[in-house]
Amino acid sequence: YFAKIYIEGEKMKNALIITIIVLSLAIISYIFNKKEYITCTKKTMNEDYTLLSNYKIYYQNEEVYKIEIKETVEAKTTNILNQIMQNIENSYKNYKEEIGSYDYEVKKEKTKGETKVIINYDEIDMDAYLKYNPEANLNENKKYNIEDLKKMYEERGAICK
Repeated sequence: YFAKIYIEGEKMKNALIITIIVLSLAIISYIFNKKEYITCTKKTMNEDYTLLSNYKIYYQNEEVYKIEIKETVEAKTTNILNQIMQNIENSYKNYKEEIGSYDYEVKKEKTKGETKVIINYDEIDMDAYLKYNPEANLNENKKYNIEDLKKMYEERGAICK
């Protein structure tokens, strides 16, 4: 009888040890593969328009894998807005055709326009991307490190948190 209890106790002990190991591995995996983001904002003003840019930069293990951009333009006149929005749409269209995985939406009404862009760095052609952005400071995996990209945005006048 005592031998049977001892065997059952050993089975429970082994099951507990395996459970602790599995949970520890899951926690470690979560910590090292945690997906995070920062936000950066920039306001550009001149006599003809105001541009508010919001960037949500997603990264994992210090490498950027996606950026969501929302820009709002308020122009002095409809003609100025039309010209700005046409230039933006042409740029985004070219990027999408050349680079891929560059999803965008452009809306406008009267003197206000809005753009939304999603850049998925895991799916774009990074060699084509580098043709448009030769100054890009990418790592050996052809990805931005979050600190390098944050520094670049801040050098261009954005505030990042």
